[in-house]
Amino acid sequence: MDVAVTVAHSKFLGVFLAVLNLPGCTVDSAEIASVRGAGGRCADGVCRDELIIYGTGRWQRHIQNQPAGEGKLDGSELAGLRRAIDDADVGRLRQAPPPKVCATAYDGNEMTYVVGDSATGLSINSCDHEIPQSDPLIKLLNGLFETLR
Repeated sequence: MDVAVTVAHSKFLGVFLAVLNLPGCTVDSAEIASVRGAGGRCADGVCRDELIIYGTGRWQRHIQNQPAGEGKLDGSELAGLRRAIDDADVGRLRQAPPPKVCATAYDGNEMTYVVGDSATGLSINSCDHEIPQSDPLIKLLNGLFETLR
């Protein structure tokens, strides 16, 4: 039986992660980043659009809670995302002040960015924080949100 152990360190989350890979098992379900847009008006209620990226680079898109696309980042794209996550200025993102008006007040999207899993990672919402669009991690996530369909 072949067994592989992968050990990784994330400056962003401040943890070491050991993954035991057994034949027939995958770590594909480990979410490393997601972008969610909600708000505006759609035929069946509030518009919802979500992109989830997993540790292997696999991604899934859901629109109105229905599957809308899937694929896989290539190695350089995944490495770039991991670099942006590790280099993120988390303190600056978490300390951003609230916006004067949430975009949902005028039928715009409320954007939520999650890095790491939703229980232990960074989660920042555009109605709670004025998200700096020039931040390298936010720019990268926005670009993926716009192109991965």
